[in-house]
Amino acid sequence: MLSHAEISDRLEIQQLIVDYSTAIDTRHFDDLDAVFTQDAYIDYTALGGIEGRYPEVKAWLAEVLPNFPMYAHMLGNFSVRIDRIDRLSDGARLLIDYKTGAPSRDWQGERPDNPQLPIYALLHSKSLIAVAYGKINAAECAFIAESERNGVFPRKRASRMEGLESLAELLDRWSERIERLAKQSGFAGRLVILAEPEIETGDCRIEWADGGVVLERAAIEAKISELVGRYMASRGQAKTTARGLNHG
Repeated sequence: MLSHAEISDRLEIQQLIVDYSTAIDTRHFDDLDAVFTQDAYIDYTALGGIEGRYPEVKAWLAEVLPNFPMYAHMLGNFSVRIDRIDRLSDGARLLIDYKTGAPSRDWQGERPDNPQLPIYALLHSKSLIAVAYGKINAAECAFIAESERNGVFPRKRASRMEGLESLAELLDRWSERIERLAKQSGFAGRLVILAEPEIETGDCRIEWADGGVVLERAAIEAKISELVGRYMASRGQAKTTARGLNHG
């Protein structure tokens, strides 16, 4: 079974790959500065490109890639953005995810309603002593937290942490829980792509253990045409009504 440190390492590697792909897809080539070191040696010769140090290759990418209408990667761009991580005077850290609705402790239990906060914590587990939803709305501002210390958040004592001694122990439990849920759902972190001759070009079908979804471009275009037609018809009816009122 993977430790939370190993899961954190894997998520960080995954995030680096996603950051690279997203920078390429959006043509924000300066974002690659956070992916590569300046002395990185990059080789695109297998794809008919150049090889060299990062600054030279970055300039080449910025010049060449805009000539292509689209790109493709053999991965899904699963991107994680943490709202806030604070470092305390002793080096300990706390992680906050802001919510404008009515957040609850939805990360608790063997089958949590929302594993978002545990995943964030596993991704940034080093020296972590508290995680929290930061509730921000017109009615109330508050923290809903798991913390191993008193006073980390205003008027908040250390939480029960499911009866464990430290947040590190809770992270281990979260790690086991998430890994078990992934296995039960049939997701092993792999994406298998198969050609289907009966599917039209531009369409796709995605299936997982207990469901799936189909993307059909023709159906989407038909729905868009229907909605546009309704909108235009309603505008025409409104103009006709307005003219009738003016003549009256």
